[in-house]
Amino acid sequence: MGKISIILKLLLIFFSALIIVGCENFSDNTPTSNNSTNVANDITIDNAGVIPIVNNIPTTSVVYVHNNTSSTIKGISYSASVNTGANSMDMQQFATFIDINSAKQCSTIGPLQSCSLKFTTPVLPGSSTQGSALIVLQYRNNNDNNIVNFSQVLNFRNMDGISSGVNFSSGVDIGGFGHKMGYGTVYLYASGNNKTYIIKDISSNKFSVKIRNNIINGQQIVSNYVQAVEVSAMVTNKLVAATLSANSSEVINSEKTANSGIYTSTASVGVGTTVSGGVLTMGEVPVINTAESATPGGSVLVTNAGNASITLGSKSATTGITNLTGCNSGTSLNVGASCTITFNVTQAGGSGTITLNYTGGVTTSISQAISWFNSENGALVNMNYSSPINVALKSTESTLVTVTNVGGYNLTNISIPAPQVLNGAKATVTVTYPSSGSCQNATLNVGASCQYILNLTDSTIETNQQILFGVTGSYNNGSAQSYTRYAVLTYSISPYTYLYSTNYHGNDLTAYTVNTSSGRLVPTSDSPIACGSEPAGFIISPNNNFMYVANSTSDNISVYSIESSNGFLTQISSPSAGVEPCCPILTPNGKFMYVPNRISHNISAYTVNTTTGLLSSISGSPYNTGGSPLLTMDETGNYLYAATSNNNVQEYKINQSTGALSSIGTISTGDYPFSMAIDPDNKFLYVVNYYGNNMNAYTINQSTGVLSAIATYSAGANPSFVTVAPNGQFLYTLGNGNSVAGYTINTTTGELTPIGNFYSGDLAVNLEITPDNQFMYVLNNNSYDVTAFTINQSTGALTTVGTYASGYAPENLLIDTINGFLYVANASGDSVSAYFINSTTGALTAATGSPFVSGNTPNGLQILYVYP
Repeated sequence: MGKISIILKLLLIFFSALIIVGCENFSDNTPTSNNSTNVANDITIDNAGVIPIVNNIPTTSVVYVHNNTSSTIKGISYSASVNTGANSMDMQQFATFIDINSAKQCSTIGPLQSCSLKFTTPVLPGSSTQGSALIVLQYRNNNDNNIVNFSQVLNFRNMDGISSGVNFSSGVDIGGFGHKMGYGTVYLYASGNNKTYIIKDISSNKFSVKIRNNIINGQQIVSNYVQAVEVSAMVTNKLVAATLSANSSEVINSEKTANSGIYTSTASVGVGTTVSGGVLTMGEVPVINTAESATPGGSVLVTNAGNASITLGSKSATTGITNLTGCNSGTSLNVGASCTITFNVTQAGGSGTITLNYTGGVTTSISQAISWFNSENGALVNMNYSSPINVALKSTESTLVTVTNVGGYNLTNISIPAPQVLNGAKATVTVTYPSSGSCQNATLNVGASCQYILNLTDSTIETNQQILFGVTGSYNNGSAQSYTRYAVLTYSISPYTYLYSTNYHGNDLTAYTVNTSSGRLVPTSDSPIACGSEPAGFIISPNNNFMYVANSTSDNISVYSIESSNGFLTQISSPSAGVEPCCPILTPNGKFMYVPNRISHNISAYTVNTTTGLLSSISGSPYNTGGSPLLTMDETGNYLYAATSNNNVQEYKINQSTGALSSIGTISTGDYPFSMAIDPDNKFLYVVNYYGNNMNAYTINQSTGVLSAIATYSAGANPSFVTVAPNGQFLYTLGNGNSVAGYTINTTTGELTPIGNFYSGDLAVNLEITPDNQFMYVLNNNSYDVTAFTINQSTGALTTVGTYASGYAPENLLIDTINGFLYVANASGDSVSAYFINSTTGALTAATGSPFVSGNTPNGLQILYVYP
């Protein structure tokens, strides 16, 4: 067999194109269901970064409120509790924190729309340098008319002493609160006095994290002004760590800017996962002035910012912090719910932490630093730093800490104690010092600042872990005194990314480590990895620990364990399958696997040991289909559908205990069904028929899984591929050898309306759509290239962005949805091409060094993101 698409072109054996093309969907089958016991919140407030207060001037800005439903929600009310440092929180309504007119405007939010809720931070009392506010919204649920509450903590901090330019005040961790899309708000501010800066550009280094609004290149920001920037990301089973970058320069007159002196500020954005569980967060606690009360104390706000309810456990505090009340053990805290811990401190100044344990979350506890001082005889420093930060596995990320003496006494003998990991965190943290302005052995007169750097590295994937760090010094208020202040840094460790290619004629696989900055592929030292003869499809388990390769001429399945630290594969078994197996498919929970056997006309079914990865044949397997089968499964993992060369779709219910298949019906198709697709809501199944030149549409009974015919539609000459767009509104097929046909989907009935045909290239064999529905990429086998399209979000129509050369006879493509790269397997080129996707235009840029050498005849691609 030559290294060209002769199988696809000549169609010698039913579905034999899949030998070269591989499985038509190489997406990760990790479950995307959220493990929350709560209904997803209809109305949510963005997770927010630290709101900067510059020169202690109250900050006016916004945070975004989202209606996550397809219906208008009215009657939303807002209230706020502001924690500014008094013994009990200052309960404020509308005009004192939330702008009353903004609250009125945000009382009604349209379907899938957002509203900017305006607020103004308070003046921080005395020498306090930080605080927090709890915003609570309330509305009646459209479905049952029950009252629903949702709360969100906003932190604010004095940003005196920060370097010039436009700066991010901090990063943000965002989640979906049970929804597929997550949002966060970060804040930019201009430092200095009477200065104006211009934004040169602002960008995200990850395709999956989008900058949504309010920042336009060329926008000017003046001193003390704060700009809210909203970012969004799809919340999937994959942890995402992105870096935002803002470049600015100072305006030197009204018409031009400086040609040099570009200031760059960065911030981390972490995106949680649908399976992460609850995530407790704590609000910034104001520095407590013990001279103002005989029984000094304060409060800390606690919210659940995750996607599942958690149960609170015990709470504790270090020496000097006593009388902890609130957030009681055994209390269940639902998504978006909050509680408050109150406490007392000693009259003498000090610093310590409060720790709250909990279950049901991504970690088991959370800590918050508490600082207090006596203004009559104590010292005080302010600490500015960025939190959270996100660090790539086994790499080092640094954050700058600025320490400013805001008290009444000069500080000497400044030193930085060794940072401590909290709550079982695994990171290693070291301290280094900048070349100027170092805190090392410094003296800090009142009003002076110094800096040091925290360098964090970790060889373990971790989420929402914490580091305790601080500063110590001495002062004299009539007698020698020591001073210590602590703060808490939150961090997450982002995973490695690996790419795997099956090599059809090489009878092996190539594994690559992906450079997530450049897209460059570096083969792992164990590559190539032997498999059976002529691999024709493979899949990675939902827990990312195992890989299964169907070998089409040795009639078996190669089973591998995956070493997460380096991507290495170790073969652990090779159970037999039917004759010419292809394209294994796993249930979302990873417990059962099904393999279509094209020549023996049956389906092999296996139970999967999710601990060892080993396969065991299910009683009754293989299941005869009477013709060559092609498989797809609904998202729930309850129903399996097999399109066969007998021109029908055979319908099966999956026994959730045993994995056994039971027939629930058979329905006719057109001539030679060749590809299937199910919409994201699991309501409709579409099948294109190669020789019938048409397409069948079916409804899926949500209770039984049984199919019912909707209609048959013309699909052009020899349609070979069908897919439904991620938004569920559009459907696309490949046909006529060189075009993409588009259809709109009636999301109620499943009926199709043609959009039009769009030229792609010579012999289009595969296509992929980005998860945000913005761009489509079509692989053209004969013209050796990839065509990029933008998708009109209203009509589904395609507009060509460009055509980009690939290697010889490309057969498969895959989008790295996290890092923003496109990979193409070039069957006759024995290589894999890599491209960077421009997240704004969809244009492709070849990665340096692309194409990268693979084995003989690469035909399938899989990507692996390593997670805990």
